[in-house]
Amino acid sequence: MDETFYIEDGVVEEIVEVKSRLVFPEGVEIAEGLFMGMEDEPIEDNIYAEIDSIVFPSSLETLEDYTLSACPNLTSVIISEGTKVIGERAFNDCKKLKHLV
Repeated sequence: MDETFYIEDGVVEEIVEVKSRLVFPEGVEIAEGLFMGMEDEPIEDNIYAEIDSIVFPSSLETLEDYTLSACPNLTSVIISEGTKVIGERAFNDCKKLKHLV
């Protein structure tokens, strides 16, 4: 069992173990504000600065506003066809993002 995420009622509520590559399990949604709270921190204090790659599940229907704004070193994001809505500025401050599928 992957203990990277805390999941409640099919929603990822917390990232328990931050890794450079996060692969969200199938069948989950992402809690609004999951990655929030670190965007104004210095890079050395931002726990999400370690993340450089994220794979979202096909079950993810909405990527909320500003979802990844606290991930300054993100270079690759994979979003499936199941995602119908990408919120305003979902990739705000992801200046290193090069690969979006």
